[in-house]
Amino acid sequence: SMSASEVSERLAGSAGGGGETFRSGAPSLPGAAASHRGIPVRLTAALLHLDVARLHQAHVLAALGLPQGQGGQGGQGGGVDLVVGCSFADLLPPARLARSLLRIGQGGALLYLPITFAGSTEFDPPDWQTSNSGNSVDSGKSDGRKGFAGLSPALEPAHPGSGGGGGGGLGRLPTDALVETAYHCHLEQGEGQHLDLEALVAAASASGFSLLARGASDWVMTPAHDPSCRPMCGAMLNFLARAVPPALLKQGFSPAEWLMLKRVGLGAKGGDAAQDRAGGDCLSLVVGNEDLLFSIPSARAWQVADYEAAVLTAPRTVAVKVRRRKGGGPPAGMVEVKSAWSMISNGTELKFYRGEFDKKDGPLDANIEGLSDAGMGYPMEYGYSLAGVVTSVGAGVDAAGWVGSRVFCFAPHASAHCLDPEGGALRKIPRGIDLQDAVFLPAVETALSIAHDAHPRACERVAVFGQGLIGLLVTCILAPSCRLSAVDPQRERRDRAKGLGACEALTPEEAAASATHGRFDVVIEVSGSASALGSALACTTPGGRLVLASWYKGDVTLDLGTAFHRSHVHIVASQVSELPAAVRGTWTKERRFEAAWDLIRELRPSKALGPWLRVPGLGGLKKAYDALDKRGAVTALVEYHAKDPKARSRL
Repeated sequence: SMSASEVSERLAGSAGGGGETFRSGAPSLPGAAASHRGIPVRLTAALLHLDVARLHQAHVLAALGLPQGQGGQGGQGGGVDLVVGCSFADLLPPARLARSLLRIGQGGALLYLPITFAGSTEFDPPDWQTSNSGNSVDSGKSDGRKGFAGLSPALEPAHPGSGGGGGGGLGRLPTDALVETAYHCHLEQGEGQHLDLEALVAAASASGFSLLARGASDWVMTPAHDPSCRPMCGAMLNFLARAVPPALLKQGFSPAEWLMLKRVGLGAKGGDAAQDRAGGDCLSLVVGNEDLLFSIPSARAWQVADYEAAVLTAPRTVAVKVRRRKGGGPPAGMVEVKSAWSMISNGTELKFYRGEFDKKDGPLDANIEGLSDAGMGYPMEYGYSLAGVVTSVGAGVDAAGWVGSRVFCFAPHASAHCLDPEGGALRKIPRGIDLQDAVFLPAVETALSIAHDAHPRACERVAVFGQGLIGLLVTCILAPSCRLSAVDPQRERRDRAKGLGACEALTPEEAAASATHGRFDVVIEVSGSASALGSALACTTPGGRLVLASWYKGDVTLDLGTAFHRSHVHIVASQVSELPAAVRGTWTKERRFEAAWDLIRELRPSKALGPWLRVPGLGGLKKAYDALDKRGAVTALVEYHAKDPKARSRL
């Protein structure tokens, strides 16, 4: 183990052309936040506690614990000088890993990736137990990148079990090559790891990284010679055996017997030297790793033209700012989107427009890239429903796969955006859905999440209080499966709800009167009105469910006395950022997005939910906010190229 200063000296020597190969040992950097010879060190041990799915979703700067402004992109804060990712690079897609690292290290910084898994796990010599018993099998060489689907188990050579064919053995022994290939495929297909080291090098090169040094750092575990490696060796054997797929078990292969013999052969349980082969060699388990050293390129200038962005500068105040951009196209790993339409949220967004938020509430949106780091306060750029077309891409992005694509963006109102295609803020729009309808994606996803929280049973009576945008969508989703009553003071909205499948449409007064003759089993409150919340609670039958999907201004007064407690009403808080607990075992966010797209294709909300306001460019945004604030239209859509017929035809 070397000190941080020794590591930095070795890295500096290689960067200067020394060409030193970094071998096994994974040099550690002791001392969190310590300083060695003036070099500040930040340990990132917290990454060890994150699973692969979390790594895919987490913002890289936040995951590494770096302060805001410390990323290398754009030169803000200077970035870091040395990034070390030990046994880490196979956990992220190569192109995304390269893009993420561009944000962390400043231009000219060093990227050191020691003990990077090279996709090779082998026994030396192969098929030890068969060779030792006099059988000869050509096991070949495993390669995790082939994919297990291409392997024919019926043609793969297999060793007879200890009892032979029907002689009392546990089954046929799979060859080492078969187990190794199954293991590598499990890592790729089951665990989502990326084992193609050449793909990593190619992706880094495409993003402007320079490969300075590369060398093997294999793990060679021979327990008969080094008892200290027995625990790790035993763990690796378990990983290998558990990766054998059920298809092979049905054909009589016995990973359990293979595991038992390998444990004996390796001495992983503390066996003696009797495991040596006739030639005197001991069985070893070899995991192929490599150490890689890159230099990180400087952040690239980007953007092809100026663009406009809407900024909330104070309550009920909107400004349109011109963002000056440097030429040269998008930066590496990014795509530029020309906006076509964006939708105003007449719920959350209107509250921000009015100034009805608490600065202590945290980020604007914890799950939307670009808003996850923005606190609640003016000035703010807000919005999360935008659709457009990709016009250009940066280095490392497949131009053929992206340029010209119609995309949805979780992004604020602006005439253009530059986004990471792998960051979660960008989604390609499926065929059969136009750009106007695509901007309804977050609203439809929200309505679907509310429906999951409500979970009405067959023939239950359901009331939806509030028939704005979200209320109408909830009505549309639930009406086919239950007896649904839509509640809203505006006749036009009530009529629209009946057209979408509601059995009846009631005023709040009518709903209160009907509750005296039989309350609702499920009540969903999406009006945003504090007075409606009290009515919704009063209309919920004892033992029923009240789903709250609105934000309310200031304090809310409810009668929570004896009658409420005796009613045993379940009050459920609903918010789309996380999956409802009841469906996490069967639903994922990706599945919910796909279902939302299907609903959009079927409903065509831009035509079914009207009337909505057409806003000709960002200059009309304030008038649109004020009109929505008067509870007129259901929503408003900003059209970015209303004055440019050529642009409209292209989009």
